[in-house]
Amino acid sequence: MLGPERTPEQGVEFGIIEISDIAVKALSPGINDPTTAVRCIDHLGRILLALGTRRPPRAERTREGRIHFYAQHTSFERAVGLAFDQIRHFDAGNPAIATKLLATLAQLAELVPPPRRAPLHAQAEAVRRG
Repeated sequence: MLGPERTPEQGVEFGIIEISDIAVKALSPGINDPTTAVRCIDHLGRILLALGTRRPPRAERTREGRIHFYAQHTSFERAVGLAFDQIRHFDAGNPAIATKLLATLAQLAELVPPPRRAPLHAQAEAVRRG
């Protein structure tokens, strides 16, 4: 897709960042809308579940047996960081947000394959330290 702005269809990172930004804005003192932030965490959890339980796509894009380009894919670890780092940083000690983050991370850790659990555990530990 070509156009003047990035779209979620062009890369999963953009969609994750947009939802995370909405959560951060909802947590700002001027807005103070933790319900919206919680809903964003739910959406991010669903996205991460889809990414964490699928086989990574092949980097090579071919047509008629010829490689046309190599795609760069977002790693699961990067997706987890994009989803939750900013929310965790800006939650300003909101217990409802910390609880929701921990619950979402725990649920994801139960559902994704063991090799993909490390970034979830690291994120949960960062929430606990915060």
